[in-house]
Amino acid sequence: MRQTPGSDTDRIAAEGDESNAEDRTRGQLHQLKPRDVVPESQVSDRVIEVFINAEGEFRSGWRVLIFAGCSLIIALLVNALIQSILALLAPHLNAVLYARANQSTPQGPGWHGVAQFDFGSIVNFLCAAVASAVCARLLERRGFESIGYQPHRGYLRDLAIGLVGGGLALSATVGVEALAACVSLTARHNGASVDILGLCTLFVGFGFAAGVEELLFRGFAFQALVHNVGPAIALAVTSLLFGVAHLMNPEASAISTINTVLAGLWLGTAYLKTRSLWFCTGLHLSWNFVMVYVFGLPVSGLKDFDHLSLLIGSSYPPVWVSGGSYGPEGGVVSALILGLSILMIWKTKLLSTTVEMAQSSRHGKPRPRYLSLSLNDGKVAHD
Repeated sequence: MRQTPGSDTDRIAAEGDESNAEDRTRGQLHQLKPRDVVPESQVSDRVIEVFINAEGEFRSGWRVLIFAGCSLIIALLVNALIQSILALLAPHLNAVLYARANQSTPQGPGWHGVAQFDFGSIVNFLCAAVASAVCARLLERRGFESIGYQPHRGYLRDLAIGLVGGGLALSATVGVEALAACVSLTARHNGASVDILGLCTLFVGFGFAAGVEELLFRGFAFQALVHNVGPAIALAVTSLLFGVAHLMNPEASAISTINTVLAGLWLGTAYLKTRSLWFCTGLHLSWNFVMVYVFGLPVSGLKDFDHLSLLIGSSYPPVWVSGGSYGPEGGVVSALILGLSILMIWKTKLLSTTVEMAQSSRHGKPRPRYLSLSLNDGKVAHD
């Protein structure tokens, strides 16, 4: 039988093409395999990176959540323990400090309410301080003094400037509202003894209450965010949380919430200026204290201590100017004053960060778990 010319050659060529195609396919599969299969060590590294940063610490978000949980747990446990002890050993004192305050005056709670406010503020401050110290030491390897209440050089000066600045800012707010005929002020005659006792008790109560909020919102959590994500994000996050925390206050409104967020920016800027909590605590304390004790106006919707004020403050429409029942913080005048105060704090040359506070706020380095001798070069190596 005669074969067609070139048929063997064509068949051999076709078989060669098929073989080359199979080789190419196997090569492609071989190349895809390493990409599809991720080594277990790489997976574990990625999981670790979700929780741990390059410094060997929990990421800032996790540290903030741990601090929040630690603060809540410590506060609940300590208050429950104190209340249980007082219930057994001093039932009458327990009723004064923890039972619902008696409405002894039409304006608000009597001295029981003042005692509860002072005692609660002191206890909560100690709880927040303990939580801050624990988290600073365990999570960032730094001491409690680095949080901001260290008696550093010039700390009394920072506190004094804060006390004066906060009082002047609040007075300017009330003054503008009074000029707009939205607030009226008349003298209250309580007597010298009541005035002095009110001055002392309210100053202590508002002082420790300001300290609590500064530890929670400008303390460890705020500083953790500043360290890892920068001051802009830290200011935004903590100020928004500060505003949300006051949403449940009586007579809260959109304007009051915006103003509270601005107050968070105001106080956060004060911390960044000094890297210390003394200045921002002074601002916070005097703002609230002057509002209540001097002018007799509600503070964030609360009117519990108006009867101890030197003046009787009354608010009138429009509410968007005066703040109405929420107090000056519910009006637009407060927003203008806070905005101006933020700018003044940022630009002032009267305040600065001391070398002491700048150094104390640095995070420590992880300590080696053990030491080992390297037999190769005879040097001590950390494992």
